[in-house]
Formats: sequence, structure tokens, C-alpha cells
Amino acid sequence: MEFNNTGIKVYDVSRYQTVMYENGKLLPLEKQKHIDFYKMKTKCDAVVLKCGQRNYKDPAFDIGWNNAKEAGLPRGSYWFCDKNESGKSQATLYWSYIKHDIGEGILAADFEQGSWENWNELYNFISELQQLSGLPDEKIAVYTGYYYFMENYPLKPESQKWFSKYPLWIASYTNDPSRVLIPPLWKKSFLWQYNTVVEGLEAGVHSLEIDANYFNGTREEFRKYFSEAPNSNGNDGQVETPTENKSASEVYGVYGSERIKYKEA
Repeated sequence: MEFNNTGIKVYDVSRYQTVMYENGKLLPLEKQKHIDFYKMKTKCDAVVLKCGQRNYKDPAFDIGWNNAKEAGLPRGSYWFCDKNESGKSQATLYWSYIKHDIGEGILAADFEQGSWENWNELYNFISELQQLSGLPDEKIAVYTGYYYFMENYPLKPESQKWFSKYPLWIASYTNDPSRVLIPPLWKKSFLWQYNTVVEGLEAGVHSLEIDANYFNGTREEFRKYFSEAPNSNGNDGQVETPTENKSASEVYGVYGSERIKYKEA
């Protein structure tokens, strides 16, 4: 993979980077340990938080989402696409959780082991999410690994064209970007999850390890996927995001999803 490493780093996190449970039981809030995003901000440029999967929200999402915003760290989110529920129902639930504050970064479909083993449901997920949100293509990403993706590769050109317009976030654990394989329908991966690194405590989380990613591009290109940090624009700490009274189309100047239908490969 051609990779332009300008030192822009992104972490992705979930409840596993917190301490919320003991012996399988939820701890009282005062005994829980959550991520220190002020500390994390000294180690990375943005964070992507797991919003949920299947039919539930990640238990740490709400606190983490608010705390990352308070710390001024640009936020993206992802949804683990669980094979046990439909793509449309999961996209609807995802949007219901974040529609009042979508963050500053990408929304990602996590498509890996445990997800559907065909493209129809991934299409349904992305298409429904984009129609609900009105977000432009570059704000909805596909997270996957090369081999899992290729096992479910769409063969028809119209299918490939539809998916290729969404940015690729590739998982490939190596220190050498030249060894990173990306599915052929994409020309590049904008974000590369290169390892689970032992720097969790330094990054303000409560696990030794944390998923780490490098951005592939310049700082200017980075702002296409992650806008300025919350609380940094001089607008009383507020960043304009879609609301019930102002759609994503009005905020971002786009028209919602272009639903290009295709038949399953």
C-alpha cells in the first residue's frame, strides 16, 4: 500500500478500555473507571469510539462520547455489524444513538469476523445510514481486513463501484506499509489500523493495549474526515452538527444518499 505517514495518529476504543464491570456485574458509577481523554489528546489526533453492535449500545459510549468532546478531541464512531441482526435495523439504531451529536469525524461500518457473510446486508446498513443522516460519502467509512473482505468480494462492477466511493479503513498488523494489502476496488486506505499497541496507560485508558491507527495523508486531507476539535472554534465551545431542526444536508451541503441498486454478486 502506498502510504504517506505524516504522523497523524488515531485510537479506536470501546468499553474494554474502561473498568465498568466486576465479576460480570455493572459497578456503581462512582467505582467505574473511564478513559482520560485529556491524557489521550496528548498522544493522538482523534479517537473513534464504538457506538454499539447488534441491538445494543456499547455501555461506555455515552460517557466516552461526552468526555472526549469536553477534552476537545475530534470524535468518530463505529458500529460492529453483527450477523444476527439486519443491516437496516442496525443502521437505524446506530443513527438513533448519535443523531443529536454526530461528532466531528467519520461514522464507520465495522465489517469483519462475526459480521454478515454477504454484501447485501452491508449495503443495506450503509445505504440506510446515509439516507437517515444525509452525510457525504467521505464521512461514512468501511472498516475491514483484506482477507475477510475478499471472502465476500462483490464480483459485479456496479456493486464494486457503489462500495468504492466510501473510504476504506484497513486493519493490517504490520510495521511495514508496503506489506499492507487492500481490496482491489479501493485505490487507497485513508486509515490504517497497524497494531494493538502496549501504550494504553500512556493513552489514558484502563487496558494495557489499545488499537492504534495511522492516517494516510496530510493534515489538510485529514480534515476531510475529521473536522476541527470540539471547543476549538470560538463558538462558545459548540461545533455545528445536524439536529432535529437542521439536517446534515444543510450543515454539510450534501443531498443524502444516492441509492445505486445492485444484485448480489
